[in-house]
Amino acid sequence: MVFAGAGLDSTLKELIRSSIRPVALGNQQAREKFKRFTAEHLAAVDGPIDRSTLAKILVSPHGIQEELFARYERNLTGGSLQSASQVATVRGALGINDREIRERVKDGSLLAQMFGARSEIIHELDLVPAGRHSRKLSHVRNFAREALEVCQEIVNAVSRIVGVSSVSSREDR
Repeated sequence: MVFAGAGLDSTLKELIRSSIRPVALGNQQAREKFKRFTAEHLAAVDGPIDRSTLAKILVSPHGIQEELFARYERNLTGGSLQSASQVATVRGALGINDREIRERVKDGSLLAQMFGARSEIIHELDLVPAGRHSRKLSHVRNFAREALEVCQEIVNAVSRIVGVSSVSSREDR
């Protein structure tokens, strides 16, 4: 389960790095998320625009749009994905509005429960004998399967957005 969560994190970050530009340029929802990020990124704490940030973007040797995409990518991939709501943020940034995927990454979902259990496992490795949680292997399998299936569904959804054929699941083969 811990490794399934890490695989979800790693895969979604690579998906962002490889596809955020074409997705944001070709998908209305993703473009709106990118525009919102850009507006918030340029805003100063006490004024309408942070002139220093704006100047750095305007004189970037890579071009204005590329500099903004690089900053957006760093924003989306900078931290570890440790909750279903963070996966939901990635889902939105990638322009995925599929109802089933939205349900699978919302608070209270099986994926959210997996992240909770994963967090407990990681933070309780100091082996405190009293109060340790025991988990049934079937629950752990279900949590790990959910993380990997959600990851696959997101990859497939992005593949459809950018016009690449989807990856099949093990059950489809």
